[in-house]
Amino acid sequence: MVLDESVRQQAKVITVGGFLAPTAALPEIAEGWRALKASMGLGPKDELKYAIYQDHPSYLRLEQGGWPRSRRLAAMLEWLTDQPVLLLADTVHDWRRPGDGAHVKDLYVHALGWCLRRAANHVEFDLRAPAGPHAVLVDMPNGVHRVSDDNRTWLLRSLGNSLATAAFALYQSRHLDPEPFPSGDGSALASVGFQPELHAAHAKHSDLLQVADLVAGCVSDLCAARLQHGPADASTWREDHFQLIAGQFRRHTDGRVISFGLDAFDPDGADPQLRDYLESLVATAGG
Repeated sequence: MVLDESVRQQAKVITVGGFLAPTAALPEIAEGWRALKASMGLGPKDELKYAIYQDHPSYLRLEQGGWPRSRRLAAMLEWLTDQPVLLLADTVHDWRRPGDGAHVKDLYVHALGWCLRRAANHVEFDLRAPAGPHAVLVDMPNGVHRVSDDNRTWLLRSLGNSLATAAFALYQSRHLDPEPFPSGDGSALASVGFQPELHAAHAKHSDLLQVADLVAGCVSDLCAARLQHGPADASTWREDHFQLIAGQFRRHTDGRVISFGLDAFDPDGADPQLRDYLESLVATAGG
């Protein structure tokens, strides 16, 4: 599993998303991404991701080469639909009242934990537990700092004194211990063949993480626009772009995507506004 995060601070949204793929397919996926970059006039070491702003080193080359945002994103997402990947993404909408040091990025571990459980379920139930090791690669996560007691969620409290390395502490806990649920414990990652540590790299230098950023950015941008502008938002390009990849999210055997490959939450429970919205878009896409 390869994951990146996308933060929209003004909308108080963070999405952790990316893809599941066979390990043997990763070199081909990376090679394909570099070929896509070349077709847009970029070099193999240049960064290509969902959000390319004017101060980004790749911006001028893309714009001057005839690849403005709308055309570029459509081509990137269409490329993704041809890859041997299964998509996952979880969005957290931070409903906490502002406090000293509070930032939506502090809730990264909530979305990461959701993706870890779905990846474990995919290996255990969808694939019938093939032998590992199964690896998880993330963009280097930030630690959690200066969060007051009032702004700590239950998960942040459970990590105790490990907030500076919160993502790694969470992975260690999920690797060693079954995850408790009201309906029964979820298998520890170790028991289904996951590697004993979380791997981290930097998207600037990782083609695979740039692909994951495309997924996370597409979903977080969509959710942020919905929260900020509501149904009256006249811009539908975000929806059109999302629907290009809607059919590639992990789903239940009965076709359900929400809670299996895609979801949205606030820190204390499900966010029906975003969940219903995403579900309607998946259904409309016919995925």
